[in-house]
Amino acid sequence: MKKASKYLMMLLGAAAGFGLGIGLVILMDRIPTASKGMLIAQFILVFAALYAFFFAELILHEAGHLLFGLMTGWRFVSFRIGSVLWLRGPNGRITRSKFSLAGTAGQCLMAPPPWREEGFPCVLYNLGGVIVNLATAVVCGLMAWALWEHPLASVLLAEAAAVGLLLGLTNGIPLPGMMVANDGSNLVSVLRSRDARRALWVQMSFAAAQAEGMRLSEMPDKWFEPFPEASMDNTLVASVAVFAANRQLDALDLPGTEKAIRALLARSKGILPLYRALLTLDGACCELIAGRPADLTEALGSPAVQQVTKAMKSHITVLRTQYIAALLRDRDEAQAAKYQEAFDKAASAYPYQQDVISERALMTLAKEAAAHAPGSNIQEG
Repeated sequence: MKKASKYLMMLLGAAAGFGLGIGLVILMDRIPTASKGMLIAQFILVFAALYAFFFAELILHEAGHLLFGLMTGWRFVSFRIGSVLWLRGPNGRITRSKFSLAGTAGQCLMAPPPWREEGFPCVLYNLGGVIVNLATAVVCGLMAWALWEHPLASVLLAEAAAVGLLLGLTNGIPLPGMMVANDGSNLVSVLRSRDARRALWVQMSFAAAQAEGMRLSEMPDKWFEPFPEASMDNTLVASVAVFAANRQLDALDLPGTEKAIRALLARSKGILPLYRALLTLDGACCELIAGRPADLTEALGSPAVQQVTKAMKSHITVLRTQYIAALLRDRDEAQAAKYQEAFDKAASAYPYQQDVISERALMTLAKEAAAHAPGSNIQEG
């Protein structure tokens, strides 16, 4: 399935490139001979517009989630484009900060309506971004056709239509094996399974509580109740189990966390690639602090983990892990100090300060473990 998703993405990308090439050929053919000197400038404009349209469609996609969420009773929590995040805090004030997540170019998180046994409205929230992208593609396509006598305008509008169609399809078609599940995959899950609907509700409740400043260890126990084993192959359901392991780590239950992480990583289905990498980071820290580095610590150098580490190099979880590895695996206090400095810089602008408290607690445990190691010159505290 992962290869199929990869090939589909390549096919869609190739189709987009082919469409752009056709547009440029049409543009060149339709520009009057006397205006050929403008051709290079117009080529540059067409290529620059491609990036502008992608950025605009990304904003429209997330705005679509926001719009349809508000229409169906959801409440705004955060809106992110790239690494720029707008977050509604505990006092209701919206602030801007920086936050990024591997595998996502943007994200609109919302607090769901109350859960009921028959479920809750989630289809339009999931589909909102795809609907807006496809609607934009239709409108721009019709305008391109209507302005056919204006070569440059029609090509630019056709290009905008193609970008909207591409984002709509890549988000709307279920693509298993991606770093994170796309809208289409989540929609299929919630339509097929009540457990998946409940899991989505729980995860969005996590996001709302996090925005209010609540730590995972402070959230209601009911949210973390295990789902039936038969549902654990579903990515939404399995992701709740990932958060349950994160909750144990937040409570500094390192043996329990490591046990939960090993059980999750042993699963062949359900755990998203991003979460597999982040679980490996957490598990390695548990091993190192306990003084017995093993397979999870070794896995820090695996291609899958390195891919996420590189993509999230300024994330506090990555920097915490690098600090602990430098201190306890490499016995390199100078390098650990550099990671500590980088962590402090990232933490100062991090939107969820309760997570910073949790990560610092782990780093303190690591420093204490290093101070008790034979031959160490590290002082506790």
